[in-house]
Amino acid sequence: VPRNEAALWLEKNLAELGPNAKLSLQGERATLSLEAAPADALARWLSQARESAQALPLQAQLQQNTASAPQGANGSAKNRTTPGPTAASVAPPATAGETVLWRGSLVLRLP
Repeated sequence: VPRNEAALWLEKNLAELGPNAKLSLQGERATLSLEAAPADALARWLSQARESAQALPLQAQLQQNTASAPQGANGSAKNRTTPGPTAASVAPPATAGETVLWRGSLVLRLP
């Protein structure tokens, strides 16, 4: 896959990662910035980016956010932020009614 086609694929398929997902290109690297990307959508996007655009992750700096489905007293969804996985600890899994979201950045190597 030529680099320009790979970059075009990455840009065209950002929608499922949420309205705040942004991609910046610099040379052979693409940096993806996320605000509230659903975990399942991010996993699917990364898999497809590898297969369709031959883009490989080089670096990830992500924080896990868990949005509760029940509304809080002020009408907004409750949010809790837990650090992403590290060598020493793993964030607790989401419980029923919670959606795992990711924010941060990923650096991908383009072909």
